[in-house]
Amino acid sequence: MCIRDRLWRHSVACAIGSNWLAKHCSFNDLAGEAFFAGLLHDIGKLFILSVIEDIRKSKVIDHLLSEPLLNEVMAGLHTDHGHSLMKTWNLPDKYCDIARDHHEASFDSKNHLLIIVRLASLACNKTGIGMHTDSDTLLTATTEAELLGLSEIDIAKLEVVLEDATKL
Repeated sequence: MCIRDRLWRHSVACAIGSNWLAKHCSFNDLAGEAFFAGLLHDIGKLFILSVIEDIRKSKVIDHLLSEPLLNEVMAGLHTDHGHSLMKTWNLPDKYCDIARDHHEASFDSKNHLLIIVRLASLACNKTGIGMHTDSDTLLTATTEAELLGLSEIDIAKLEVVLEDATKL
């Protein structure tokens, strides 16, 4: 599966997982916003892929970056570029901030929308949905799961939702 397809798969699953988490955690008023935020949280990666493709097509460079190097570039730059892109589009700050902060070690523990998207994205990575797999992550031990008051059973249900989302 190509990088763009894996990114799309991750974004859709994260959106579905974020929507499910919002409803499951009784943040029903955030469910639609959670879906949208989950869908767009990695928009910076798509932007970087598009820029690299445009450069390649222009023949400025005649070879493709290796996938490990491309992943490293995206990991280091996608949050700032996603934030800037969403600001340019005049999207509400809550979405721009999620694009910027979804990997930050320190984050606003009262921002439920951010917490939901962070956990959904971590769960996608744990289950192998997306750019990389981090199967060693213990989701129940994350700050996000603790802040949302989720049990092992809740996390298992989230993982089933994500696996079902990839079958759509």
